[in-house]
Formats: sequence, structure tokens, C-alpha cells
Amino acid sequence: MSASTLMESSFFSSAKYPMKPYSNDTITQIFGSVAFHTVLFFVFYALSSVIFSTFKTLDFSKKMDWVSRLVSNFHAIVSFCGALYAILTYPCYLTWNFSCYDNGIGELTMRYTIGYFCYDLLLILAFYKKLGSIGMVLHHVFGILGWGLILSYGSFSFVALMFTLTEATTPFVNQRWFLYECKMKETSLYAAFGFLLWLAWSIVRVPLVPLCGYYLYLNYEGLISVLFGSNKKKDIKKND
Repeated sequence: MSASTLMESSFFSSAKYPMKPYSNDTITQIFGSVAFHTVLFFVFYALSSVIFSTFKTLDFSKKMDWVSRLVSNFHAIVSFCGALYAILTYPCYLTWNFSCYDNGIGELTMRYTIGYFCYDLLLILAFYKKLGSIGMVLHHVFGILGWGLILSYGSFSFVALMFTLTEATTPFVNQRWFLYECKMKETSLYAAFGFLLWLAWSIVRVPLVPLCGYYLYLNYEGLISVLFGSNKKKDIKKND
């Protein structure tokens, strides 16, 4: 059985929304993202060793945490900008259509994000005792699977890009951690980043849950078709 046949006959595949094998471009860009963030990790480690005096005083686990947060900030800014640009400029997203899919910046952003998730998961597993937790592992695994399924379908990218917007809070969380490690918790700068974190959380994360819930409500039939397959749905109606 070919990979294409296997994917199209799987539980999460239907005649209307079949799963398709990844293109060579998709695979190349995902692995490229993994390699890019890995190189970025070592670059940030070297720069931090030269620029930040606090970094030199940290133990190994906190150094790993420090550098991983710098890479996390970079990814958060790039992915947030990519997702926001795609949502605002791709006309189909404004219709809230379930099958909308942006083959441009939106798709590139998802490939880039999957690559980051893979890099970060490998980092967590490599230094699990220092950086890892079961919650973080599951978060990354579900992210890879969820975004990966959307890339395979070539549909539903609006949901993925909406959730990618939650990266808006990441730099503020990380910056407060950096300031704390630099013994600057009592400064006005630390308080300012706390306010910015609250603001980003209120503007982006809080409205996201009802918005995505409403989106799925509007596209309920499409969601059922994906989860159970169009043929299974027809069988249910016949039994009723």
C-alpha cells in the first residue's frame, strides 16, 4: 500500500478532506527550520557568553534555559508576524471558511513553526532533567501533530495561525525571566514587562478561546467530516 493510499484511508481522512503526503519543499523547509534554530542556539550561547556578565555566573541548567529562551523569543516574533500578516492579507480568512488555506506566508509560517517545535523537543529530551517536564513534551508533540495534520490536509490553516498569534506573550514572559536572573525584579523595567505581558495576554490569548470556539461552531459540519469521514457521517444520518 502506497503512502498516499494509506493516508487517504486513515481515520482523520475523508473524501472531501484527504490527507496528502508532504511535498519535498515542505520536508526541506521543516528540516531547514530545525537546523536553523539549532545553529541559532549555539550562536546565542556564544554571544551571551561575551555580552552578558550574568550569563557567566549561571549554572549549566540555567545557561541552557537562558539560551533556549532567546531562541524562543526569535521564533515567537517571526511566527507571530508571519501569522498576523497571513491572516490580515489573505482574503479567504475573512470569510471564516473552514477549508481556507494560504499557500504563501501562512504555510511557510506553519512549516517554520513545526521545525521549531521539533528543535525544541529534541533540546528538551536531550536535557530533560534540566529543562524538561511531561507537560512540555506533550505540548510540543501535540503542536507537531496538529500543525502537521493541517499541512497534510492543505486546509484549516486559519485555526493554526490563530493559535500561533498566542506567541505574542512569549517574549514578555521570557524577558521577565531574564530580568529576574539579572537581579532586576524590583526595577520599573520588570514591572513594565509585567504590564505588557498582561496587555498581550488580554488582547490575544483571552479572546482567542471564544473566537476559535465560534469558528469551529460555524464550521461544525466540516469538522465532523474531517474527524469521522464523509461516508461515516452519511451512515450516521441513515441510522437516525
